[in-house]
Amino acid sequence: MFLFHMRYFQLFFIFLTSVKAICQVEIPHLPDINILDYTNSIPQNLMSSRSAVFIDFPDVEGKAVVRGDWKGFTQKAHEEFKRIGIDAVAYYHLSDFYSGIDAITGFMKPIKSRNIENLIFIRQTNNALGTEIEIIIVPNEASDKLLSPKQKAYRLQGSELRTLTQKLGRDIYRANLVNKNFLIIDRAEFFTDTDVIKGRRYESFSRDLKIGKLAVPLFSEYTFPANMDSSDLTLDKVKIIQDYNKAIERLNSKLVSIMENYPFKYELVNYSLGEDHLYRREFSYVLMYLHAPGRNIRELLNYEIDYTETDYITLKTIMDEITTLEQIPVNAPVYKYYMKQIVNKEIYLGAQWDADLTWEGALLNHINNFKQALEDENN
Repeated sequence: MFLFHMRYFQLFFIFLTSVKAICQVEIPHLPDINILDYTNSIPQNLMSSRSAVFIDFPDVEGKAVVRGDWKGFTQKAHEEFKRIGIDAVAYYHLSDFYSGIDAITGFMKPIKSRNIENLIFIRQTNNALGTEIEIIIVPNEASDKLLSPKQKAYRLQGSELRTLTQKLGRDIYRANLVNKNFLIIDRAEFFTDTDVIKGRRYESFSRDLKIGKLAVPLFSEYTFPANMDSSDLTLDKVKIIQDYNKAIERLNSKLVSIMENYPFKYELVNYSLGEDHLYRREFSYVLMYLHAPGRNIRELLNYEIDYTETDYITLKTIMDEITTLEQIPVNAPVYKYYMKQIVNKEIYLGAQWDADLTWEGALLNHINNFKQALEDENN
């Protein structure tokens, strides 16, 4: 640690070699996949239409948790699909797809516009017993969500990808599905970037935040479509949703506590009602976040990328006039907050890179760096 005396504040340089935990409340994965209605039926148009594939691949422990080689795994899966005759035209890391509200909106557009008829999910988990892999195939309902409760889905489970795809090929043959996909590309096409920014972009904070009211979206509980309720599900699936919603309650309790540090007008809101609704309620800005590896977030938010960098430096204002720097690997999943102007869609990222390994840390960084920028402005 090196200590430097500066004009307005003391700056501590801390290069961390291990992940420091704060009192964090993890954001749970959406329960969608776990409450599907699994059957043995393969979608009838699987061999005559396009599919999009979503990969859920385990992270790797190191000096920080970093993303595993999901692209290498995905290329192997694509080669298997090509051999069978499945036209997989787009591959997404599932966490990238669900990385934030603006990201989901952007990633959904090609799913709707490219005539994608089926969605394929591949999940790999590693545990004490070894590797477990799932392949799940679901018809694309072309709605605002990828999946809906009780949606019919085909599923295979096993320990080796090749064994599962061989089983899939046999099931396709028994179902008498005729292959009409003759122009399948050789390499997997990855989608890690999308159009998150709709207006101008600023690496600063907006002065208007002093007078404009900030909308802070609550973490959303899982809700059922209007045409169904929990009585339509089995008890084990109901419990999955109940546990998820309890976790969301804990998240929102923590969010309430952290936002008490924000110096101006704000209100916690239900974002699902839309930004037009927020505007009618006289909100000027909405607080947003992304959760993905730091390099992916910098691409999504149009930062300049130096592909030789192995770590990014996060600026943390710990207390008035005391700041630290933390070194985080570029492939480590982090959270990054930003503020969006509701009318003209301008986004304000803050003057410093303030992403962090936890959402709580990232939010505190963003608020504290905002307060420090205000103080510097007044001096």
